[in-house]
Amino acid sequence: MQQWEVIHSVPHLWNDTCHVYLAKTTDFQPWHFQLLSNAELEYALSFRKEQDRIQFIIGCALSRLVLAEQLNMPPHQVPIDRTCPKCQKPHGRPRLPDDKLHWSVSHSGEIILVAFTVNALVGVDVEWIRPFISYDTTHMIEGILTEKEAVHLSNLPKKERLKGILSYWTRKEAVLKATGEGLNTSPQKVEVSGPYQKPVLKNLKDTRIC
Repeated sequence: MQQWEVIHSVPHLWNDTCHVYLAKTTDFQPWHFQLLSNAELEYALSFRKEQDRIQFIIGCALSRLVLAEQLNMPPHQVPIDRTCPKCQKPHGRPRLPDDKLHWSVSHSGEIILVAFTVNALVGVDVEWIRPFISYDTTHMIEGILTEKEAVHLSNLPKKERLKGILSYWTRKEAVLKATGEGLNTSPQKVEVSGPYQKPVLKNLKDTRIC
């Protein structure tokens, strides 16, 4: 597995590659506001919790910095459209007018991930395991896993099952974010490889790519 590395310039994105960037909430800088569009800025200021606001701002700033390098234009001029097709509010899957570059943003806790591809849909997800929080793993299994996946999970040591469930969850949500369906589609309609296995999409039922 390739290790994370600190970069000082944005590499060019080619076909058949996926670049994933990781940032933390502690990376936030006041000048990030200058990179946002008016709609993004307005949406950022609507968050009540500071951590949620910072997560969103860093996700936007990182997206614009990388896309600007690929498109050879200033970050604040990148024509990102976040309009939700259902309610017309600026919280939909971000996209460019020509759909040649695709990216996906996820954040949890102090971590922000952004993945980029060319001419191919992409989805990314991250989940922060919060210490001292009681997770209802039974309910999670019933709402997330298929029967085969639940059997595979039951073969793991008990202390590994929460991490196993979240491995399934992040893989499934990444797929659904790539298709544009999100949680409008049940995670149980997505079958993926299990924890500690190479990530593989095994089956995808009754979803549409939009």
